[in-house]
Amino acid sequence: MNTQICKPYRKTACFRFPSILFNETIAKQANRFIDRMPKPIPKAPMIEMKMNGVKVTIFKPKTKPNGILLYFHGGAFLCKAAPYLYEIIEQYCLQANCVVVFVDYALVPFPSPLLDAIQVLDYIKERSDLPLGVAGDSAGGCIAAALALYCRNHNIPLALQMLIYPVLDRKMRGESFQMKKTPSWNMKANAKMWARYSKNGDLGTPSYLSPMEEKNMVNLPKTIIEVEQFDVLKDDGIEYGKWLYDAGVDVHTYLNKGLYHGFDANLNPYTRQIIARRAKRIKEAFEAYKA
Repeated sequence: MNTQICKPYRKTACFRFPSILFNETIAKQANRFIDRMPKPIPKAPMIEMKMNGVKVTIFKPKTKPNGILLYFHGGAFLCKAAPYLYEIIEQYCLQANCVVVFVDYALVPFPSPLLDAIQVLDYIKERSDLPLGVAGDSAGGCIAAALALYCRNHNIPLALQMLIYPVLDRKMRGESFQMKKTPSWNMKANAKMWARYSKNGDLGTPSYLSPMEEKNMVNLPKTIIEVEQFDVLKDDGIEYGKWLYDAGVDVHTYLNKGLYHGFDANLNPYTRQIIARRAKRIKEAFEAYKA
């Protein structure tokens, strides 16, 4: 498989998510280490604060924003945001000309991460009339998709949802889960993640835990989905996009050939082109929503 990976990514494709991190003690130690890692020097105004008790980092564009994007990071619902994500999110802010609220949600089982997302959403709704969007990568994509369902169910309008190699299905039904030796993330790690995240059950709201258990995709916001060729989550993202399309949702699904889960930790020129494409779609969604 390594020879099929895009050449600039072959060295970083050797990384595998360490299963030892599913040990809670070791995960806490790893998160303390992540906290000490230096973050990129910001080019956009950046504010750290709390919204209804939830820690957030806010990135503001240099001109009047056209919307507010709530962003949820990946990390198996277990790990804090890696420093490289701050640079990616800042680029969404600057290139899409929107405020990005980067949510430091609780790294505990469902429903707390989603409840944190709702608290931040409520805080923003009470103070701003700008269009809202939700986005996330990997496990954060699960939270973003669940929050979009929550907003639809509670008549809260959204301009878009952007799901980057998202975690969507606790039942892991996609054929791509059978792929062997995928870089970064595999079926075994995915199963451990779901076992931990779903420890409390779905509390009568299965689609808020696992969005692919939703039966009704009607009236969800404009959607951007990105999946990677060598990712066990690939088929889930593609199928979710098909369900949205069949329900009449405006959806763009991108399959990145030769790439894998978490490839964008390698911020090379090709990654930056993909980041720019995401930002362009965010900007278009906010501008179309206002029109």
